[in-house]
Amino acid sequence: MLTYKKFTDANQLDIHECPFCGVVCEVERGKDRPKITGWASAMSWHGTPNPYDLFQCPNNDTKWHKTLLVYHEELSKTKSPRLRKLILEDISDLLETGDSK
Repeated sequence: MLTYKKFTDANQLDIHECPFCGVVCEVERGKDRPKITGWASAMSWHGTPNPYDLFQCPNNDTKWHKTLLVYHEELSKTKSPRLRKLILEDISDLLETGDSK
């Protein structure tokens, strides 16, 4: 599932805006990493500070925000200037209306 999350050192940022929709993210401060029980969990948490703050976009669960993340993912993959222009227009329309149809 596509969502926006950002991990930082505890109390490093006062606020953080979602880089996709611009809304101020919700924050959970001073979280501790879970106990590492194996190689996979160690790799998934590698580089995450302890304690850490977790910023999440409050729009993560909306259909339009998920569509927005898909558009940004496509934008990062395409090399075509024409397709980039069309995707950027779709992103702009989506941000104006908040409707992913």
